[in-house]
Amino acid sequence: MINGFSVLGGHGMKKSLLLVLFSLLLMPSLSAQHGGLIDEKIELNNDAFIKSIVDADSIFVGRYIQGGQTRARVRVIKNIFGDASGDVIVTSLEKEKIRRRFRIENYQKGRDYIFITQKKGDDFDLLEDSVTIPVSGETVSFSFTSPYMMNFWIPFDIELFSVAVLGLKENADNMQTDSTRQTLLDLAAEYQKENDNNSLKALLQVAYLSGIRLWNESYNEFIEDTSSLGCLAVKFSAKIMGSIYFNQNVLPKAKDMPRELQMAFSYAAIQAVSQEAATLIGELLKNTPSYTPPVSECFPYPQPVSNKEMFVRAVIEIAGSDTLQILTKELDTDDTRWLASALEIISEYEGADLIELVLTAATKNTSSEKRILFSNYFDKIKSQETAKTLLRLFNKSDDLNWKRIILNTVGRYQYKEALGFLVKVLKGSPSEEVRTLSAMAIGQLNRVEGVKPLYDFIMKEKSLLARTIAIDSMKNIADQSVQEHLRKIIKEADDPRIREAAVNAIEDNLFILRYGRKKN
Repeated sequence: MINGFSVLGGHGMKKSLLLVLFSLLLMPSLSAQHGGLIDEKIELNNDAFIKSIVDADSIFVGRYIQGGQTRARVRVIKNIFGDASGDVIVTSLEKEKIRRRFRIENYQKGRDYIFITQKKGDDFDLLEDSVTIPVSGETVSFSFTSPYMMNFWIPFDIELFSVAVLGLKENADNMQTDSTRQTLLDLAAEYQKENDNNSLKALLQVAYLSGIRLWNESYNEFIEDTSSLGCLAVKFSAKIMGSIYFNQNVLPKAKDMPRELQMAFSYAAIQAVSQEAATLIGELLKNTPSYTPPVSECFPYPQPVSNKEMFVRAVIEIAGSDTLQILTKELDTDDTRWLASALEIISEYEGADLIELVLTAATKNTSSEKRILFSNYFDKIKSQETAKTLLRLFNKSDDLNWKRIILNTVGRYQYKEALGFLVKVLKGSPSEEVRTLSAMAIGQLNRVEGVKPLYDFIMKEKSLLARTIAIDSMKNIADQSVQEHLRKIIKEADDPRIREAAVNAIEDNLFILRYGRKKN
């Protein structure tokens, strides 16, 4: 909870970091391995792949014999789940999204694959979000955390795949068995002894997805590894081993970790909801140079984000007691490129506390380039809730820039419910500039109910500039009553300059009424 509003609480988040940044599946890059696109509308979702394993009633290693676009004859070599046997027909080959999404090799006669299916009559129907996984001897090539991205597949022990199927199904049913966990622990010990890092990396993915905890002693060795194995171990540590383990064993090492592992640490910190980690990440954000990691198994994204971007997201997600203080320092920067990036990240999260944070920073930064960046931020978070929040904050500061930003933003939003508030400011503010800004915002709302208040303001206000701006604002309201009030101003105004402004405004308003837009 920050200043009465929670980034993660009542207001919620627009997008979770685990979806925004660390989603286990992002759109794959178009490497030579993938070839040309077939259907860009197909969306690949890793959760859907896991669900295909959970839903399947027959998962087996089968040798491809022959087939066409939709059906194939397959010889069952080994059951992983279910009781298929002999030669079977696998149907719905056209459903396999990866084969429709990318031009990859066709099934090869005599090649073994893992088929993830549901039995329908005598046939075995391939599940739509599954992946047909190649098998070579006792090894499969695959990645559980990026199943649709072949460039991240690694070879690992097929026995591990079998355990993964059981673990994922049991986890979905909240019925994890001791035998499945023990089998995974035994495999971990075996792979460690054999230095089989590929299988260990796959095992960490399985433990992460199935919720199986590993031995502390083994995990301590994993997080000491400086390769991609260690990166994955740190990244998955909170989910696999729990928050207490993370705080006691991973957090103390974070300052001295390589850059990639520090980024993985911030990922785990979110899942641990570690307040201590948020403070440390704030220090890393302040003292660590910007760095973008290479694409790897730990960062299986077409374009990994920088460490600073990842740190900012982690600080927001954890919502620690010093979150606003950390973010304030990042917004108080002369690096406009980083300011743009930081504002882009913050815009993805809801919360009155964050809106006030940015508003405060925008009030202090008056350079033209920075003002554009802050204006872009408020445009990105445009919503009725944002408008309500800004109006609630209006009287919290007497700073003119503070009020200018709020009035300009609410006007651009065309939030009709703001009209009453704006009219009140128009009539009652002791500041000429604030009254004028309110008049401008009323014109932006483009509501007929704003015409009469603007007319009254023009006739009563003393400032020539304020009255002229109010006329210019009124003419932007697309309603016939504007013409009537402008003619009244021409007849009744005591200042010839105001009458002249009203004459010019009549033509511009007529253009709007006729064509539905302003003159170029």
